[in-house]
Amino acid sequence: MRTLFTLVLCTFLLAACSQPTSSPPPSTGSQPPVSPPVPETDIPLDLLPTKETPVVTLPTLEPGTTKQPPSDELVLPFDPKPEDAMLERSTIHLDYVGLLILESYPVQINLELQGYLPTPCHNMRVSILPPDQENRINIEVYSVVDPAMMCIQVIKEFETFVPLGSFSTGHYTVYINGELAGEFDS
Repeated sequence: MRTLFTLVLCTFLLAACSQPTSSPPPSTGSQPPVSPPVPETDIPLDLLPTKETPVVTLPTLEPGTTKQPPSDELVLPFDPKPEDAMLERSTIHLDYVGLLILESYPVQINLELQGYLPTPCHNMRVSILPPDQENRINIEVYSVVDPAMMCIQVIKEFETFVPLGSFSTGHYTVYINGELAGEFDS
């Protein structure tokens, strides 16, 4: 009996979700076609994090060196920017942090981040420090927002991949906002 009920319910749901097979009635010409409403948003689409990650090759970092990007290096949307000094810094909630070790030579390391921002007006920033003498890589993940901006009060989920690059031979530990995120060998 339960199986029959489930089968009838699934059939009903599939029928309700399917599109009608008949063609729409012919237009009389008196009314223009109605287009579906477009939701309004104040968020520029280029600021929203995506699941697509640009392919970036970063230089090999030696312990104790500082990261000085060459002038032709790709700037990622979550890199800290000079204009961030005018914005308010805020926390970010991370649900998942993972290290991805790409099978390449030299080995490339990516950081996978999933979580949410307090509002759609917050922009994620990721600050990566080069490895110290103990091969510890410290990463700060935070958000910035213009406090004068009016914004809808809903959280904004994200999933993104941050390329960390390749490293000289050794054992490395990665800390995000002061907490151990993972380890890898290069």
